[in-house]
Amino acid sequence: MRALHLITAILLVFQSGIGGLACGTAAPREPRVRIEHFKGTVMNAARLLSREHNVPVSIVEDTRDPGVELNRVDATPVDLLRDLARLSGVYRFESIDGHFVLYPDDPAFQSLVNDVHIEKEERGDAIGHLLEHLRAHAPSLPPIYGPASVVVGNTGSLFSAPVTLKSRDTAIRLLVQLLGTDQGVFFVVYKHEKYPLTMTLGSVGDV
Repeated sequence: MRALHLITAILLVFQSGIGGLACGTAAPREPRVRIEHFKGTVMNAARLLSREHNVPVSIVEDTRDPGVELNRVDATPVDLLRDLARLSGVYRFESIDGHFVLYPDDPAFQSLVNDVHIEKEERGDAIGHLLEHLRAHAPSLPPIYGPASVVVGNTGSLFSAPVTLKSRDTAIRLLVQLLGTDQGVFFVVYKHEKYPLTMTLGSVGDV
């Protein structure tokens, strides 16, 4: 009888330990973004998320952006970005290799680009080389120039980090590959008055 009680006690302790382990390894809750009120362009909403909420959002500006209005937002970053794209009617939202990206709902960004040869280049050089390649080999894509100065973050580390791009992929995915594996880095492609689209970088790690 004592042996039976001992075995039962051991089993209870073992099961308790497993349960504790399961509780201890529960997935952390996804962070939420809370905004009381916002009215403006999707570009400005993306900047707000990056600068004030530490959500790195890469964006290619669409000059057709009609603006959006948000009230009493309490949502995950993914849900909020999906809503921004839907409300605008001109943007698409994707999470590409862990990076959040808003870009124009234009088939040109899904066009395949071949013969990209960028391997372990410093990010600053890689940006210049890729944008030049896109202007020559993706004629349907609006021409993008850069890199310009960093919007937020340390210029040296952002531009010097090595990146490798696939030799063949869609235009938008190649742009995202410039960010590498650092989930805190984002790009902004913006249009300023008479100047063409220009690409710059930022990092929420340095906000």
